[in-house]
Amino acid sequence: MRKIFILCFFIMGAWFILLPSCKKNDPAPSGVIITGVSPAEAFPGETVTITGTQFSAVAGENHVYFNNIEAIVSSSTATELKAVVPQGAATGKVKVELNDVFAESPSDFVVKQATGSAPVITSFSPASGAAGADITITGHHFSTAAAQNNVLFNETVATVVTADSTSLTVKVPQGAITGAITITVEGRAVSSQQAFAVEDPAAPAPEVTEFAPQEGIAGDVIIIRGHHFSRRPEENLVTIGGKNARVTQADSNQLRVEIPGEAATDKIAVKVNGKEISTTQELTVFQFPVIASYSPVSGPPGTEVTVQGEHFGLTPGANTVYLEFSRAQVTYASGNMLKLIVPEGAKSGKISITANGITTRSNTAFEITGLCETPQEIGSYDLNATVGQEFMFMVLCASRTPEKNVITWGGGAVSTAHKVVDATNTIGEGYSFVYVTVPQGAQDGLVTITVNGQGVSSFDTYYIQQ
Repeated sequence: MRKIFILCFFIMGAWFILLPSCKKNDPAPSGVIITGVSPAEAFPGETVTITGTQFSAVAGENHVYFNNIEAIVSSSTATELKAVVPQGAATGKVKVELNDVFAESPSDFVVKQATGSAPVITSFSPASGAAGADITITGHHFSTAAAQNNVLFNETVATVVTADSTSLTVKVPQGAITGAITITVEGRAVSSQQAFAVEDPAAPAPEVTEFAPQEGIAGDVIIIRGHHFSRRPEENLVTIGGKNARVTQADSNQLRVEIPGEAATDKIAVKVNGKEISTTQELTVFQFPVIASYSPVSGPPGTEVTVQGEHFGLTPGANTVYLEFSRAQVTYASGNMLKLIVPEGAKSGKISITANGITTRSNTAFEITGLCETPQEIGSYDLNATVGQEFMFMVLCASRTPEKNVITWGGGAVSTAHKVVDATNTIGEGYSFVYVTVPQGAQDGLVTITVNGQGVSSFDTYYIQQ
């Protein structure tokens, strides 16, 4: 027992002797340190320099926060970070996180409040370019001091070469990828609606082998097949007759594209990485027919009507025309004018024209005249009517235009029809169902229907429930 005690004593003594030397050989604690932020205040969108130690030389590995809102780190070394003050940031500490180790600035960074009018981007040219290329951005409310315009190409900081209030010349930055251009002036930011396509000069030129279908209208989808397309839709610039088409899906051999609204029949051009190819065959784009006017605006069956507009079929047979539900004969056709004959049996209604598979209708109705429109008889299934409720009459030779049918009730109260339905198949030729609302003040008595000052009264007395 005594031997065991002595052995334990020596072991513990050795441990206490060795412990200090082990601590001396342990590495010192490591982590990022922030020594300063310059300038000490800035607007959102402006770039600041964070100095310190043990940052990562890989920009994306350093996570910078301005009062808990993460910022874009545009460049980094072991002792310096350049970061863009994010939109929405507020005055507070700047933090850097690397490998789950945080450092905090010694003092608060002041986020300046936005002033003045927000910048506006109206366009930029060219629409694509490689790193180092000069791009001209036009718009409004830019700063005349180049350094006060903070420009990002999809989160990569660009250098502004020249500036005035309506135009900036900037260089496409190294490392930029395709995306929107963002400009911030004194804390107010705007992003372009269109993406800027960053080109890779070393990439091969695109090739188009076919596209289908070979005709369509605005909004239709066409499939372009070939080689060397970008897998990012926004990096493929497709135009039809010079009009930009939206690329909705892309891979290296196929593009899915929507025909733009303003496109006309023309070749398709595809531009990728600054290299452009055009199809040898044109895409046929059919335009929506447009009815601008027609004359006369009324007439009996057999009347010749001239329709003025755009994008009609070039031959009579290329246009299908209806007057309400009756098909009309087209006797003459050109791209901007049609002549048609009002068909027998047609009813008043809008003119519809179908050309190239696209249908349009007139804004106003053509009125059929010369028909039975002088009321000759009025009756109903029921002689009891209630004030405020809809009531239906059966009328021989009512007007097809509802508001032309005026009903006078007992006591002199008047109401105008709000709906007229053809009752030829239900009652007989020339009959219509005329719908009105029983007016306040209506009393028991005969009713009279009048069209254009001519009318007829009922044979029966109507009884009004108040």
